[in-house]
Amino acid sequence: MDEVKLFGFWSSPFSRRVIWALKLKGVSYEYIEENLPDNKSDLLLQYNPVHKKIPVIVYTQTQTLKHPLIK
Repeated sequence: MDEVKLFGFWSSPFSRRVIWALKLKGVSYEYIEENLPDNKSDLLLQYNPVHKKIPVIVYTQTQTLKHPLIK
């Protein structure tokens, strides 16, 4: 299962562009609103430690191994 998270801010035009692109492509995502500029979440700082800016897209892909011998 693929999981997409988007860290953004409601008034950011850059976040809006990413949201529009994800909707146009039909990608489901979880939107995480950041409280900028005062409080940046620990997750935002973890995924973008250098610039500490939004938008940030986090894409994780989990694969399930299916083998005929494993039931």
